[in-house]
Amino acid sequence: MNNIEENFEMLQKEYPKLYVKLGNNNYVIEGEVRIYAINNGIELMDDFYISIEVPLNFPRVLPTIKETSNKIPESFEHVNIDKTLCLGIDTEIKIKFMKKPTLLYWFQNFVVSYFYSVMYYNKYGKVPYGERKHGTLGILQFYSEFLKLNNKKNIYAVLNAIKHNNISEFSKCPCGSYKKVRKCHLNEINILKKLDVTSDLMKIERLIKPKKKNFFLYPYTNKEYHKRFKMLLK
Repeated sequence: MNNIEENFEMLQKEYPKLYVKLGNNNYVIEGEVRIYAINNGIELMDDFYISIEVPLNFPRVLPTIKETSNKIPESFEHVNIDKTLCLGIDTEIKIKFMKKPTLLYWFQNFVVSYFYSVMYYNKYGKVPYGERKHGTLGILQFYSEFLKLNNKKNIYAVLNAIKHNNISEFSKCPCGSYKKVRKCHLNEINILKKLDVTSDLMKIERLIKPKKKNFFLYPYTNKEYHKRFKMLLK
């Protein structure tokens, strides 16, 4: 029995209506789960059909999940284009996931919370607790809180330095504080070094360095253009 199968057994003990099968490059877990959760005294419960894809290199790469019972309304924006559920900012989830990298921990801490939001939204028309913005702005919001930086260019500088692995404990911190890394963002940088920040870096880069627009200047006025091409057509 491999690591994923052992993880599935733990998950199935809590959610016995799930079953697993081996796919081409992953394990697929499907079935029905009963989600019960409480927040600020409000208890909610419902049953959902789900499909989880667990990559063979789990837990280094996180699973993805889809809801197949169509209980998530189109107005609930935290669903990706490919219909996978947007459980949060991937990097933030990975940092929390380091504490206990099991399938059950991932499900109970991120999936259950997500479905509680869905149930609350379906009942009250709003989400129950603060949520991050969707897409790149949510990623930027996470890094702003995690690094305690408000300037997106400084956030980009930190991630870029991590990506190119040119930070040492005694070098100047790329956040712009003029302090040494060991007296500034050492702990945060050491955590992010364990992850792949390339995707986040590229998305934030597009906010900082918008793509240049190419303008084509035609050498003729409208009158000259029509005159010239009418002559060519004769």
